Amino acid sequence: MRPIEDEILRCAEQVIKDKFGNLELIGVRVFGPRVKGSIIPDLGYQSELQVDFYHGGELIDSLECFIFRKDSLEVSVSQIQAWLISNIEDICQARNP
Repeated sequence: MRPIEDEILRCAEQVIKDKFGNLELIGVRVFGPRVKGSIIPDLGYQSELQVDFYHGGELIDSLECFIFRKDSLEVSVSQIQAWLISNIEDICQARNP
């Protein structure tokens, strides 16, 4: 894993822990975050952040965002943070209107 991916992963873990620690109160369980990366022939290195959300054992959402695509960094830590907060808020609103 590249250093920026480590930083993004730590940021995502912190967002989930600090801002959305009570997801379980509305019956939502979080699996992740995790970074998946691979080298694809003719495309180079690609990686993405993934976080899965379950309610009652059913997958209700899987958030995925490219970190690297075609060997190029696609996002910053602050962009990932804002994206993750926005998407988790949407999940919370859908489960607890």
